[in-house]
Amino acid sequence: MVMLFVSWNAYCQEYVAMEYEGLKYRQLSSCVDDSTKSALIIYLHGRSGSGSDNKAQLANVAVRNIEKYIKKNNVSAYFLIPQCPIEYEWSPRADMPGCIEKVSPLITHFISTHNIDTTRIYVCGTSMGAVGCWEIIKSNQGLFTAALIASGVSPRTQPDSFLNIPIYATCGSEERSYEILPWLTSKINKGGGNAKLDVLQGLRHRDACDSAFTPKRIQWLFSQELKQ
Repeated sequence: MVMLFVSWNAYCQEYVAMEYEGLKYRQLSSCVDDSTKSALIIYLHGRSGSGSDNKAQLANVAVRNIEKYIKKNNVSAYFLIPQCPIEYEWSPRADMPGCIEKVSPLITHFISTHNIDTTRIYVCGTSMGAVGCWEIIKSNQGLFTAALIASGVSPRTQPDSFLNIPIYATCGSEERSYEILPWLTSKINKGGGNAKLDVLQGLRHRDACDSAFTPKRIQWLFSQELKQ
């Protein structure tokens, strides 16, 4: 048990604890050279990552897999993982306020203070964070290069808001998001957009979230570049 505790703390130390305008987040820098522009990756966690410790959001398979990919492939990138407070969700709903509006100023601040390639700004999320992804894309047209979104969507999400960004979505065949995502991605494509959907057969919510961020899908994400 002690060894696990030490390992977890050592892992956390790779991610610098930061805060901007009340939003806590962790920052990982990979192969960053100030003389060249770097990609920016935002990951929105699911409900289990909520809190105020600025640690819980790291305990996620998607975070580990993104980190592993960018390090293995020497991707020059800043990887930011903000933490949603426990009394909020990323996107508001009837019984919970939202705090997704705190993420956009963080991105703007980061772009203004770091050498960011604005043609390579990526947003990712699972579950509650997936719902937040749809929301932040809709509210920031033209900001993001591409999105990788797993197992979440709001019933109020409208296809016309997502015609100008490549989106790769996944969901398990045994979870609630399967009731909406095939319809949504189909409508986006019929409207001239670019939406991919992988249905993970036989998987419920937790397993679908853990299985979403494969090297192949992450490679697709980083292969997208914004046309300016």
